[in-house]
Amino acid sequence: MDSFLYSSDASMYQFLPEEIVFPTDRQELLNVICQTQKASSPVIPRGGGTSLVGQSIGAGTVVDCSRYLNRVLELNIDEGWVRVESGIVCGELNRYLKPYGYCFAPDPATLNRATIGGMIANNASGMRSVSYGMTIDHVMALEVALPTGEVLDLSPLDTAQLTLKCSQSDRGGQIYRGIIDILRVHATNIRERYPKVLRRSGGYALDALLDAQPFNLAKLISGSEGTLGFILSAKLKLTPLSACSALCLAHFDSVDAALRAVPLIVGMHPSAVELLDGIVLRQARKHPSTKEVCSLLHGNPEAVLVIEVQGEEQSGVAVHIGTIAGALADRSYACPLMLAPPEIKAVWQMRSSALGLMTTVDGPRKPVPYIEDAAVPLEHLADYVAEVAAVCKKHHQPVALFGHASVGLLHIRPLHDLHREEEIASMKEIQEEVFQLVLKYGGSWSGEHGDGIVRGGFNRRFFGDELYEAFREVKRLFDPEWRMNPGKVIDTPPMEDNLRYGSKYMPIAVETMFHYRKEGGMLAAAEQCTGVGECRKTFSGVMCPSYMMTRDEMHSTRGRANTLRLVLSGQLGIHKLASEELAMVMELCLSCKGCKGECPNSVDMAKLKSEVLHHIHKRNGVSLRTRVFGDVARMSRFAIGAQAGMLNRVMGHSAVRTLGKNLLGLDADRSLPAFADASLSSWYLKRDRETGMPEQDGKEGTAVVLFNDTYTEYFQPEVGRAAIMVLEHAGYRVFLATFGDSQRTAISQGLLDKAKKDGTRLFQQLDRFASPFPIIVCEPSCASALKDDLPDLLDDAELANRVAGRVVTIDQFLEEQLVAGSCRLVFPEEGDDVPVRRILVHTHCHQHSLGGGAWTHRLLARIPGSIVEDTEAGCCGMAGSFGYEAEHAQLSREIAAQRLLPRLAEAGEDTVVVANGFSCRHQIGELTDRKPVHAVELIRDCL
Repeated sequence: MDSFLYSSDASMYQFLPEEIVFPTDRQELLNVICQTQKASSPVIPRGGGTSLVGQSIGAGTVVDCSRYLNRVLELNIDEGWVRVESGIVCGELNRYLKPYGYCFAPDPATLNRATIGGMIANNASGMRSVSYGMTIDHVMALEVALPTGEVLDLSPLDTAQLTLKCSQSDRGGQIYRGIIDILRVHATNIRERYPKVLRRSGGYALDALLDAQPFNLAKLISGSEGTLGFILSAKLKLTPLSACSALCLAHFDSVDAALRAVPLIVGMHPSAVELLDGIVLRQARKHPSTKEVCSLLHGNPEAVLVIEVQGEEQSGVAVHIGTIAGALADRSYACPLMLAPPEIKAVWQMRSSALGLMTTVDGPRKPVPYIEDAAVPLEHLADYVAEVAAVCKKHHQPVALFGHASVGLLHIRPLHDLHREEEIASMKEIQEEVFQLVLKYGGSWSGEHGDGIVRGGFNRRFFGDELYEAFREVKRLFDPEWRMNPGKVIDTPPMEDNLRYGSKYMPIAVETMFHYRKEGGMLAAAEQCTGVGECRKTFSGVMCPSYMMTRDEMHSTRGRANTLRLVLSGQLGIHKLASEELAMVMELCLSCKGCKGECPNSVDMAKLKSEVLHHIHKRNGVSLRTRVFGDVARMSRFAIGAQAGMLNRVMGHSAVRTLGKNLLGLDADRSLPAFADASLSSWYLKRDRETGMPEQDGKEGTAVVLFNDTYTEYFQPEVGRAAIMVLEHAGYRVFLATFGDSQRTAISQGLLDKAKKDGTRLFQQLDRFASPFPIIVCEPSCASALKDDLPDLLDDAELANRVAGRVVTIDQFLEEQLVAGSCRLVFPEEGDDVPVRRILVHTHCHQHSLGGGAWTHRLLARIPGSIVEDTEAGCCGMAGSFGYEAEHAQLSREIAAQRLLPRLAEAGEDTVVVANGFSCRHQIGELTDRKPVHAVELIRDCL
């Protein structure tokens, strides 16, 4: 299965490797390289697998250094350097360096999953390269393994040291002499043919060695794409962290107007100038992780320039950014400034997501990276982009673009459907015409993403025959057998070969339960994953908790999506949808929907897993545990009430827990949620509230329907009671809708026949009972079932949309109504003497998929004296039934222990922990001494 998982990266290509290895240390890596020499097998180094041009895939032995070779080896603050293994992720390195006040400066959008080895091999840069340059500028020394297993230590050499090195008779001496000869022979061509732009990563970096004092062969490895040797470790220059920053979002009515303002801005010394076009911005407005920050946008700009300045004092950066905004007054129609760190962070999150956001456009045509990496002199940028757009228009291809305007590099992506032969032909024609434009404007064909397969075929024409043959000589010096990542940079296969899709890509017919109306089918839903690897981040966000703990590609969203794509396109066998192999790939998916909320491509792996489980159940039958967890509501009816206390005591007995382990596969050390003494609906009736149809009196704003989910009805009715009290305090008539379960548990367990049948009845009842009132939900996982999953499961799309359109979480509803002035919450404690109340919010994963926890934070911030913070700890690990299952319970605890438990331990004893998710509250309550509450419980107590 690993071979298939590693057959693609973030490019449009697919190669089935011969073998995948995960060396655990330096010596094991060297042993692997020696073994490949004996077997005459190509070696493909791989880090995060985020290459856009196919550098990290190939038909050979793929060596993944990201799982184990990820240590910091040495730190020298006094001399300003750090030495690391090549598999360490850039974001993790910067997390390590932050307490010392330093960072590794290159900052590609993928820094939270890109490895240092991959960044060096690709000569990556990032959003602030106008200030900090490219990776090559920060590489001080490298330890590189040759394809023979010999190791070279490459570091700066003065003239005497270089002379001594060249005199040696070993392999290293041979390489140094050969490179010196190449530089001597081709010096004139190197000076004339290499592009004179800030961003260039094409070919081999001979220009970085010409006339260099000191001479550092490590520079040649930078940008060599793993074709010369395998980076074992790197000595990197440290950059002090800036104390302060500020942003300006300059709005423009056209991309051209934005680009013509860039030279003026760059002349005022910003640290970054990034462009987002209208397509990216429109997609950002729809995406759960970015739609909130889009409230900072004014109107509907066709382009926005994100302008950043950095400095040591806030007052200084404020003046600096204000000066830039003032200079743009007659060019930009709006220039809002951001000085607060949360806003700045949110804007950069949107910018970092641009690559994925543009691929979420509806329809089979998606932005394809093949002309996206050219850099031209800044004075020509606007004209170049206009001519590229004209070429694409001539070929009837719309374009989306974003990127590094400050250095003349925009990632321009035409939209293609690469399942069609005519689209592939169009891609080749556009690429040829754009290549001529790059030559015309004196630009670099490869700016920062490298040559790989996409652009390697142009290198002979770009650099000329003489330099191209020099590149081949460089390759022979390091790799005479042509085994190190062959087919990249030079001697590449045709661009249109080995495509992931292509005209021979043949989907198989699969009858699905979900309609996949928005995606266009189950295969299209899997194909939404473009391989950018956001799911491989390890210390931030929600997605993907199973990858964070295992660092196994199979247990990432990308790994699962790729496997599904291969299954649904018939590449793994026609009956594989219900296979053991696919079940294994899906096993550790927590169905947390973190991917739907955070993946720039909005891959909903929880939904896809449900479909897979449904097919597995059809083939193998449904286990008793699945039936129990899939219909918690039905069983809970018999446990609620007077007998609840006794049942709770019995369930806690060791003998019963052992029985649960043997009969249902439950973890004996886990305590199951306790049943309530009285249901929410019985309490509601006792309050003598009307339970019939809400009156259709035209006063929609005065009445609301509270959906009575399984958890508020049977386990924690106190949450429902608090919700009703708060809503009534705000001035609403509350009608309780007790019509059955949201089907969340059935959907998560893959019981889709049941979920569809019961869900249809539920929606019909809600449609009759609740129209036209809002349907308010306390439990985030139930809200996502009602808004996202059930509507696509039901056959009646109009019914589904009618009901789902009225579903809203209680925190979002209250905050929106308070902002609109439609209701009030009157807190008795107001004024300057109110005591400080610290509140720590843990946002439910499904809430992230519905737009994040901002509503909860804003609502709680209304409590007098409140200081609201977020745990920023990702998934709690419980994930419904996942944390109770014997085979998953330990992983569940480990997920919580990675970030959540330490964050809770840091909080003061008087800090109130708020968690709107039922599973989150249970996990926190069981693993700590904290007693977390729902947001409405805290608000009720403060009213």
